[in-house]
Amino acid sequence: METDFFETYRVLHLDIKSIEFPDEMPEEYLDPLLYTPIRDPVILPESKIIMDRAVIQAHLAEGEYDPFNRQPLTMEQLNEHNQKEEQRQKLLDFIKKRDDWLNHYHSRNDLE
Repeated sequence: METDFFETYRVLHLDIKSIEFPDEMPEEYLDPLLYTPIRDPVILPESKIIMDRAVIQAHLAEGEYDPFNRQPLTMEQLNEHNQKEEQRQKLLDFIKKRDDWLNHYHSRNDLE
């Protein structure tokens, strides 16, 4: 039986809305367009860049193209790409790594 991606995501994912993101977050966890924390990551199909879903949704509302290579891109294409098993695993790996970093950061600062 295939594991439901969103169930796995929910289990691994911290309650990200309630977490305060530190100013000194590593660049790899920041959206490359707005430099804000990536809360809901997606992978762009052509450029393979991970960014925040809300940021790319806003961008695609203005123009349906990948902001890094200007190739045509729609939300439907983005969603289809991110449902592929390989992409889902990359997203889960990203989320786990980001959440591990956040847990370590917060536990270290709780001791101070």
